[in-house]
Amino acid sequence: QFLKYDVQLPQLQDFTLCLWFKTLNFTYPHPLFSYSKDEKERLIRSWLTPPPYPSIHLEVLGHEVMDVAMHVETGRWYQVCQAWSGSEGKWGLHVNGRLRAAGDNWQLRGLRIPGGGDVVVGQEYTDFDKGLDDGIEGEVFGFNLVRGAHLRPSGRPYGNELEVNPPDHELIVRSYSDCVARRGAPISDKRSVLVSWTRTPVAVFGGAVIAEARPVCGDF
Repeated sequence: QFLKYDVQLPQLQDFTLCLWFKTLNFTYPHPLFSYSKDEKERLIRSWLTPPPYPSIHLEVLGHEVMDVAMHVETGRWYQVCQAWSGSEGKWGLHVNGRLRAAGDNWQLRGLRIPGGGDVVVGQEYTDFDKGLDDGIEGEVFGFNLVRGAHLRPSGRPYGNELEVNPPDHELIVRSYSDCVARRGAPISDKRSVLVSWTRTPVAVFGGAVIAEARPVCGDF
């Protein structure tokens, strides 16, 4: 069960992705996001590892840049935002609107991610014998992908009060605190938004069902 977006991404260096998820059976790995080429080449992937060592991961061009312990309860909604800056070789993880972890992989600084791949939520879209062949048994809401990588603690200002926060920072803040704005796609800057929860065409596979969400953050 997964969503496949009809979109052509450009070459990327810095990006931020956010989504809400709820698992109903966390006994196997849960792929959150997959960006791949020709159903073989893994460009970006994000996934959850189940107990006894529950954690969230992010991999870029075969390099695991994030591996953070994360307790996940079945039947409960969580919001996660993962940011990667290839220009700086740094990453950040926000969970439920708060900075959970940050780090750097300076050896990967300058890494560029090819454009033109397949954008999938809820399934690893490459050869299944290589790893994650299960989808999410649960629900997702509000997946958005934007240019830029917010790597500052939540609440820290970006300058004077007249300065506008960049879209990647705005996505992290608003996709949690104002999650139902624009029906789950709170960012309107078309130059920065790569995938929008409501505006990017999407196809549904494997029995996944699109349903009307309740307008209550964390209780959809």
